[in-house]
Amino acid sequence: MLNKSEKNNEEHKVLGTEESENYTWLIESTPNYWTVKNESNAQTGTTKMYFNKPIAPGCLLTNDNFLLLKKDLERTYKFIVEQGYIKKSRQLVQSHYYIINFIYYINEKRSLEKQPAILGMAQLTQNDVINYIKTYAPTIELTSAVVAEVTNPNFLGTKKNWEKLRRKLSLTKQDLALLKSRISNSKNKALYISKTTTKREFADANKTRGIEELHLPNSKTVDNVIYYIELLFKASVIQESKFSFSPLSMFNDGTLLFKIFQSFRKTAIIPLDTAFHLIAKAAEFNSVYAKPLLEYLKEVDGYFLKHSTLLSNSRLNNDSKNKIIQDAVKLPIELIPLNIKKLGFRYDNDDFKDEFNRNGMTLITAIQLCFASIFILSTSFLATRKASIELLKKNSFVTSEMDDSYEIFFEQMKTLNSQVSQTISRPIPERVYDWGIQAVELSLYLDSRRGLNLPESDSFLFTENMVIFGFFSTDNNNSKGSISKGVGKDFIQTLLDIFSDWCETPLSSDERWYCTPHQLRRIFAVLYFNLTNECGIEELAWMLGQDSLKVTFSYAEVSPDEHWLDLAKVHLVNQANALLSSIETDRELKEIIDTSKKTSIKLNLQLEDVVYEAINKRIADTGEEVHFKKLANNNIYFYFSEGNLNG
Repeated sequence: MLNKSEKNNEEHKVLGTEESENYTWLIESTPNYWTVKNESNAQTGTTKMYFNKPIAPGCLLTNDNFLLLKKDLERTYKFIVEQGYIKKSRQLVQSHYYIINFIYYINEKRSLEKQPAILGMAQLTQNDVINYIKTYAPTIELTSAVVAEVTNPNFLGTKKNWEKLRRKLSLTKQDLALLKSRISNSKNKALYISKTTTKREFADANKTRGIEELHLPNSKTVDNVIYYIELLFKASVIQESKFSFSPLSMFNDGTLLFKIFQSFRKTAIIPLDTAFHLIAKAAEFNSVYAKPLLEYLKEVDGYFLKHSTLLSNSRLNNDSKNKIIQDAVKLPIELIPLNIKKLGFRYDNDDFKDEFNRNGMTLITAIQLCFASIFILSTSFLATRKASIELLKKNSFVTSEMDDSYEIFFEQMKTLNSQVSQTISRPIPERVYDWGIQAVELSLYLDSRRGLNLPESDSFLFTENMVIFGFFSTDNNNSKGSISKGVGKDFIQTLLDIFSDWCETPLSSDERWYCTPHQLRRIFAVLYFNLTNECGIEELAWMLGQDSLKVTFSYAEVSPDEHWLDLAKVHLVNQANALLSSIETDRELKEIIDTSKKTSIKLNLQLEDVVYEAINKRIADTGEEVHFKKLANNNIYFYFSEGNLNG
């Protein structure tokens, strides 16, 4: 690596050349893609940045005539990482796709006007940037036309349907992508039905946006777009075809272009009855069903092995095979309430899943519910990011050698802007430890069914093997190599949705709240901060893995009134009593319940930004630790103490 004294003179001719420096974030470089580090990717720990993407209608960035543009983009990306403009490799990937979409949009417009495509960044103009950013505020007329199409009963939401809609309304690729994203992310079942929403029994009460706001720009998105395009200007010193102006100085964060934005919304807080119902049912599932579920699966597999010749008979359909096995291997009495009607062969599970809760479920679905329950408990208890739960290894649950206490080890990002994770531990109650070990045993067994026998330290707790393809040996062979891959992010949300329907979380106006993992994290922060007598908030910041006091306060602050707090305490006590009637709890848990009955705090934190900045600056300059204490009359007292400068 070049040292600081050499950078000013040498970096511009070194960056972007074939003899570039050894970038630790760049794992693999090919003409078509880069493989970069991504600690939050549970499957591989990496992410691919693809260069063989459309850059103009009918053209790819990797085509020979776009060689100059491609080389300058590569130089740009290496420069902005080296200079610290991008803190996380996944942000680099995001900036790449924003920039690619921007240039494609300009070339698409030029194509419609019979003009040649942009071949170098020096050809991009200020009007190009203005026109592109304006696409984030489509007209009401255009938005209404798209909404009218997607709410047509004949619109199925397939890729083919969307492309047909684009041609019909003469939309650009950017117009289509933007409105499709806003409509599908609105979670409004009356507006849009996707493959995910069809698996839900009810419309989602956890809506993110109303129809009336779909045409309005999102201020955060606009700021991000301007910043990502600004990176082209920051890196112009090493470009051959130089991007010649600063979008950031043009727009002043977008306020000059738009008078009104979509309303700002924090991560919505899960309704208390939904949160407590979900967590209590997750605890119940692990306590009652997890162990007999694994035993039943093993018995079913044993019968398969013993009678493989009979079951491989091609004249038997899946229903016949189900009947033979279920007549021979009786369902344990503990599992009868789950109403398992089928085992779930390769082709019959999807059709059966929609009505699993009322008319019976498959064994596959029961296994997925088991993992959903441990995911809910892990996320709620640890209050960590979803990526940390996805990265849990099978050896995460341990007994301390010091005092026979119980701990869980997991990966957490060091700071808000870090792309490097650290392994941290957290003490957990014995009951949570027991449930975790049960989940590990099930995960290990599912791996072994597909021929995987990896060390627990090398395999994930939540893996793609949770989706069993079938029960015959030919279906269970591991056809994807010797690596047990983690689950994808979309499947985790599907698991939560399935569990919410199974346990029948409370309805509101015929809608069900389908929460996200991030909302489980925030409800922990809100309850911890408002229902405890802790002296400070530094413990909460540590648990959340945050290095910004402002972010921690934002998570914890909900400005609850006495009614909200009283309702929260009632829910805690009711759920605790329900659990105590069937589950023996630890002494520490009982003490927490007793404390929650007595706690009564009214709090409204509204510190000015300048206070946050001053506190954070002092911490950065001195290495001191800040401590907060709640006082009467909604006041907060904070003080500093000598910290660990190396920590």
